[in-house]
Amino acid sequence: MDRAGFFRYLAARGASTAVDVVKHVINPLASLEDIKTTVRPLIPLSQYTARPQLLSASDPPLFLTGEPGADLRAVKATCEKDGFLLSYLPREEALFCPACNTKHALKRGDAAAGAGLPAYPVALDGDYICLIK
Repeated sequence: MDRAGFFRYLAARGASTAVDVVKHVINPLASLEDIKTTVRPLIPLSQYTARPQLLSASDPPLFLTGEPGADLRAVKATCEKDGFLLSYLPREEALFCPACNTKHALKRGDAAAGAGLPAYPVALDGDYICLIK
């Protein structure tokens, strides 16, 4: 068998035993594009308190604040300037970065609450507060 015959043999053999990669791998992934939102439970509603709550295990770390069903919101719990984890100052109702001394107001009902920090949509789903991505 010469070189050309060998490659013709391989092409014929491959055509008879090949797996359609597009059909088996790519097409199922295309159906994932139809999913517009993902709901990820953060904490049970029974564990939520009126005081802003740090969820350091979430990705990204978040502070939950507000009243469930009314003005519940989540803001990123790390400073945008330096990446430090923010702490809550109860007297001032603000989040504070110890590295750059920046304060972010969290006054309830304030439209600009958490200004300067990325906000994430949250919703109630049954007995859980969920992050919507």
